[in-house]
Amino acid sequence: GVASGAYRALLAQGDGFVGVGDARPQGRPTTELVVRHGADGAVMGSATGYVSLGQAADVRVRGAAAGGDGVVAIAALLEDGADDAGLFAVAQADGAAIQAIRDVDAMSTRDRFLAVARTANGFVLVGETAGDLLVEHLDAQGSPVAAFGDQGRLVLNVAGGRDVARGVVVQPDGGVVVVGSAEEEGVSRFLVLRLTAAGAPDAGFGDQGSTLLDFGAPAEDAVGFGVALDPRTDQIVAVGAAGPAASRHAVIVRLGR
Repeated sequence: GVASGAYRALLAQGDGFVGVGDARPQGRPTTELVVRHGADGAVMGSATGYVSLGQAADVRVRGAAAGGDGVVAIAALLEDGADDAGLFAVAQADGAAIQAIRDVDAMSTRDRFLAVARTANGFVLVGETAGDLLVEHLDAQGSPVAAFGDQGRLVLNVAGGRDVARGVVVQPDGGVVVVGSAEEEGVSRFLVLRLTAAGAPDAGFGDQGSTLLDFGAPAEDAVGFGVALDPRTDQIVAVGAAGPAASRHAVIVRLGR
């Protein structure tokens, strides 16, 4: 039985959909949940859907992306007391685990993965590390893509405060667009960042690769949560929230490529 569970992402795949989230089976830590559904919503296959990675701590899914051949990539947090560690895993769409392709013991517990997207040769993960924005590019086997950033990894601080990446999309030319928040003088700004395929800020986009947005006068806290490309124009469309916690409102913005 399952004490509790929730989907965190929905992926279109083949002739149906894949729900990805986390669940707490009776007597076990919270673990990943991957369930394949037909177009009518019915569960397909006989697998339980649990992705067992052998972790003794709770695993909280934060994002997912579809790969080839029924593969699902998962960005998650491994919660272990006061520390959270980033976890990246791949699974089959029927819920069968393939591998956890990041060695959590070898990672800094300051790394937190919050979203993932597919690239031409692997996956890009975004989140934060020690208050800075984090972007990692891994190949399909989970090894860093050395040509991206600093040996597959980019750590960046845009405005001097806490920076967090919460959404990511890959453009047709291999560029990576990241949305999230950047703290500037105590106020959280809606951040849109574009990186080249080599993992460097694109100097031709915004202010040396980034754009900080606020929605209000005086400026209010704002944060980006999701990003996509307009299929007609390839323009960037991002969504998020702005305003004080008690009365936040949804925002959507469109930017040039």
